[in-house]
Order: sequence, then C-alpha cells, then structure tokens
Amino acid sequence: MQEEGEAELEQYTRKIVDDARPDQKQMRDTTRFAWELSPQLAIHLASRFRMHPSIATTLKELITAQPEPVCHLPEALGLMLGDVSTTTAASYDLFEVGSSS
Repeated sequence: MQEEGEAELEQYTRKIVDDARPDQKQMRDTTRFAWELSPQLAIHLASRFRMHPSIATTLKELITAQPEPVCHLPEALGLMLGDVSTTTAASYDLFEVGSSS
C-alpha cells in the first residue's frame, strides 16, 4: 500500500530518470557534432560509449562519406568495416606498442 504522494513521486522520478538517458537521436546528433569539431576525437566515442550502438553506426556513415580526416587511425578502419573487435584489438595493440617503448 502506497502512502499519500508516493505515486506522484514515483511518476516524477521515472520521468526524470528516463529524460536523463540519452536517446539514439541525441547520440547521433552528438556524434555528428563531435565529428564537426574533430573527426579524430569523434572516432573514440565508439569505444568510450559502447552501450550506444547508434554512435558506431553514425561514425561508420561519416567515415564512409569522408574517410580522409581519419584514414590514419586504425580505429576508423574497424568502425568503417563494422568490426568492433578490430577497433578493440587496434587500441590494445597501440597500447602494447606504446608501453614497451
């Protein structure tokens, strides 16, 4: 049994929590904005926010349309091919090479 006002509080909390989570459109727009600022940095959004597949999809579209700004990044190849394991492996390989120096 709920106390007085508890239902309203629960409804308000659900609204706030749902509004706090970015939806796919917000993540696509954010990814495009990041690409406009710096394609090299935008590439890293996919590994940072893995729980949002719309980021990788948007990056794949952007890379396919304009590969020149990121052609030197191994992570971009993995995103363009749609292979997340390539992106992860490339990041790991870069870390290993950098740490052995």
